[in-house]
Amino acid sequence: MSDPKRDLLGIVLLGLPVLGGCLGAALLIADAMPVFLASRFGGASPYGTLFHEDMASAVRLFSVFCVLCGVCAGLSLIFPERMWKFGERIREWITSPRRNKRHVMGFALLLILFAAITYSGAFRIGFHSDDFAWLDSTAKTVQNPAHIFSRSQSHFFRPLTFLYHTINYSLFRGNPHLQHISGIVFHGLAGFFVFLIVVKLSGRRILAGLAALLFCAYPVSSRSVMWISGSEIVFAGLIYLLAFYLFLLYLEQKKPAYYAASFVLFVLGLMAKEAVISLAAAVFLAGFLFPKKASRWSGLPFVIIGVAFLLVQMSIQSDSFLLDDNIYVLNPDLMIQNYGGYAFASVIPLGHRILYFHPVLKGLSLVALAVCVPLALIFGGNLFRFLVLWHIVLLAPFVAFNLPVQPRYLYLPSLALSILLALTLGTLWTKVFALSHYRQLALAAGFCLLVASALVQIHTAAVKMRFESIRMNAYIQDVKSDPQKMRAIKDGRLPADSPLTLDHLKAALKLEPLP
Repeated sequence: MSDPKRDLLGIVLLGLPVLGGCLGAALLIADAMPVFLASRFGGASPYGTLFHEDMASAVRLFSVFCVLCGVCAGLSLIFPERMWKFGERIREWITSPRRNKRHVMGFALLLILFAAITYSGAFRIGFHSDDFAWLDSTAKTVQNPAHIFSRSQSHFFRPLTFLYHTINYSLFRGNPHLQHISGIVFHGLAGFFVFLIVVKLSGRRILAGLAALLFCAYPVSSRSVMWISGSEIVFAGLIYLLAFYLFLLYLEQKKPAYYAASFVLFVLGLMAKEAVISLAAAVFLAGFLFPKKASRWSGLPFVIIGVAFLLVQMSIQSDSFLLDDNIYVLNPDLMIQNYGGYAFASVIPLGHRILYFHPVLKGLSLVALAVCVPLALIFGGNLFRFLVLWHIVLLAPFVAFNLPVQPRYLYLPSLALSILLALTLGTLWTKVFALSHYRQLALAAGFCLLVASALVQIHTAAVKMRFESIRMNAYIQDVKSDPQKMRAIKDGRLPADSPLTLDHLKAALKLEPLP
């Protein structure tokens, strides 16, 4: 370890978490900031508002994390060698050369447990928005399995999604709290496949572990995991990752069985979520940048099927509300602006809200991308180039929406973004912080605070969704006891005070418990 007198930067960096811990302790004692922050985040927008209890709970939770991190940083300043040896033991466990099934399954279970703790607030959320329409559809599917192949949900043909919701409903008998189990478990498994994919692409298990943790704690698209209806993108994302991992195995070993399995999963993924089409571009890029034993053109059949699927979808959606109401518009100017908006919202907490009040930030984001992306493609290695291009193609299916930025669309793009962030932290570790134990311990403390801030954001979203679901379910019960509102809804008129759309309200009112 370097001489402390020659490593003032490391000491200063470790001092920052200590200072943050002191401030966190002061906030916990005074408890004055929550009300102040709640007043600043109360503005109305298409995303609703944050509750005072919401912000208060978030600030308290983050203050606790700051105090814990400050204590660890203080111990690192006082006992750097002991703290470093403790970190080395953790690193040795992660990088252990053992490859047995028990070790691999243990890490998978660890990620599932981490996802369950991160999203524990979801178990208190009841049915919400689209859930009522899906419950109605799954009830019909239980009575008539052929309903799986219908287009009753927004004109989309998603038989695998219908099957997923039907099985989820049948397993938990319509209990909204237990139905969250599937989405959370699938999210943890998706994190595990992120780990496996990064290991295949880079051979670096520490980098893969960081990427998996960051993906599991990615806060922007938290509704995709905590929302029963939104968990279909988690289900599709797991298929996406499994198909991509098998393709990477094919590139490495050139076994036709891996290629066939990857191709079949790609087709099944398209039957779950249209956005899985971006996998065609991902495998094509991987074939060129990481060819190994297989042909560079191995991904071409995926591209052909993807183009065919796109043409079929355009035919299916030709008479849907998405095109009739100009919700999905293939306008180059709109798509470029949306790319800047989604890129901004991907990395900035509450970025979608900030963009609503300050849309000029979309343009600034585009300028930053116009500078950073070419530099990354010119000077970055193959892995960095692939991740940048992968993130672009992952965003592509969503940039044509003529809507305010929707954070739930960022679940699939977070696959590439979490690995990019982990790669950036890894580069900082080797290039800047490897000079002393002090700096490395400071970076570890910074990583812990980054994950902690993500957990706080997810907790905040969970509290907000819980209040929303309580309000929606209470409104449904009130409507059932109000003959005038019931008559208006039957006539196709939505009450002015309804928190639900007319279709969702109708679906909720005609739900009947299944045996």
